[in-house]
Amino acid sequence: MKSRLIFSFTVMLLLTTYSTFGQWSTTKEQNLQLCDWGSSPFSATTDGEGGIYTVISKQYFTFGDTIFHIEPYLFKVDRYGNICWPEPLFIKGLGNWQDHVNLVPDNEDGVLAGYVDKKHLYYWQQVEPIYDWKYRIQKIDPDGNLLWGDGILAVNDICDHIYGSLISDGNGGCFVAIISDPVYWLDNNDTATVVIQHISSSGERLWGERGIEIWKGNLGYYVKPPFEIYLGLNNDVYFQNNVEPRNVSIHRYSYDGNELWTVSSRINCHETCLLPTKEDGLIFIGFHETNNVWNLAMDRIDNNGNFLWDSALVLIDSVGVESGLTTPLLFNNETFLLYWWNDNRAYIQKISFDGNIQYDHFGLQPCTWYSHGLALLESDGDFIAVDWGFAQKYTISGQPLWGSDGIWFSQIMREEEFIISDMNGGFISAWRNSDGVWAQQVNKEGHLGNILSIINFREKTFPKYIDVCQNYPNPFNNSTTILFTINYSSKAKLQIIDTLGKEVCMVEHYYEFPGTYDIKFNSSNISSGIYFYKITLFDDNDRVIQISDSKKMVLIK
Repeated sequence: MKSRLIFSFTVMLLLTTYSTFGQWSTTKEQNLQLCDWGSSPFSATTDGEGGIYTVISKQYFTFGDTIFHIEPYLFKVDRYGNICWPEPLFIKGLGNWQDHVNLVPDNEDGVLAGYVDKKHLYYWQQVEPIYDWKYRIQKIDPDGNLLWGDGILAVNDICDHIYGSLISDGNGGCFVAIISDPVYWLDNNDTATVVIQHISSSGERLWGERGIEIWKGNLGYYVKPPFEIYLGLNNDVYFQNNVEPRNVSIHRYSYDGNELWTVSSRINCHETCLLPTKEDGLIFIGFHETNNVWNLAMDRIDNNGNFLWDSALVLIDSVGVESGLTTPLLFNNETFLLYWWNDNRAYIQKISFDGNIQYDHFGLQPCTWYSHGLALLESDGDFIAVDWGFAQKYTISGQPLWGSDGIWFSQIMREEEFIISDMNGGFISAWRNSDGVWAQQVNKEGHLGNILSIINFREKTFPKYIDVCQNYPNPFNNSTTILFTINYSSKAKLQIIDTLGKEVCMVEHYYEFPGTYDIKFNSSNISSGIYFYKITLFDDNDRVIQISDSKKMVLIK
């Protein structure tokens, strides 16, 4: 007779280190803390599944040594707020100092980390420490495995790489720009070059071993990161070179490394940003000075590198020198939003492609206190403005949706902060201060830590309802563990079947939350032999949703 011994065997359902219960806080007073230490460099990006990766560094001196150490550690937090790995992952290079770390998604649910790897070589005249500086890139899969050893060189040369940055290429690789200086340790004003590179998903340097040089000269002084990279919408990439203030150049390259054009900005700028568009190439925004008066201005450049207007257009005049920009937000390739600040007050302005502002005067003002603005995100046809622990949602016409005063999602001090889409119309904030690293999710309704069941995966194939792993150990004596993951609440039935197809054990359990679970199976009442197991998922009406593949296990007594 078929046995239905649910409790005759010792079967335990235990949570693994991937907790199945969401860990996001639902109050602004106490957010999810990832660690109780936190130093720059700090960065965060999406995990491609509605969660985030974030990297934070430890800084220390080795006892009895004068060499300073910077060690970056990577955390993964899933969309439910679960910290996915038992320990943070150390992203190590060949040196004792990994600086200027930034993260970008690899579009394969993993992450790419770029960093300057500083290695101590020797002491010059037994006094001055001499270092080798190299920009390396590491690829990490969703399980926390380092895929590229100690990191690959973005550019294979003998120079020092004193600064670097990267963006995802959308195909598992990245575009990189670095400052390369042959004698940086002697004089940081010596001639340097800006070099660009394309790294494939397998770690190959696609634009030559030494990359492509786009600028050479004296570094001098720059008021912001010396270059920025933008992924175009026409199978292209833009590099914005800011090494020479008020003389910004824009370089457009194809994916295969062909230079399409280079132009110099017509905006006499102290801060700028690019916004690639589909039909007409790009929009260039910045603060333009005329007769000691600063204006917020824009310019348009077509796909062939031609300026579309006789001169740059002034959007808002007399904004003041103490002004800045966040990344613009493109809406349906028809209009865009600027989040900018002036005299420590942040404003949002909607602008058409012909240069006409859509909101009155300076624009919307999400908050009236000291503010520089942080990020704009699209949310189901509306948009969210985030500003250092505060957020407000607006319709595209400028009507506030989260009350007249918006919401506070945190009261914890922050020194650096990143805002990442939760891929369902809300966002995740990750920030650090000297006491640690925190994160908080806010959904598209403005609720803290409230995960909605439907996630927009942006043209990604929706994952299987169930993923069943091979039991371990296998073969086993007396007990073994079966690990499986489900992506929504369901009733699951585990069946143990012998070689004749006869069910010898069955376990049913309802799982209220998506997540990873394990079943510890004790075989004290069955004999040695070969068995098979599979898991079936049912909906609330006991209809079969999915049946996993059968897997073989061997019992030896």
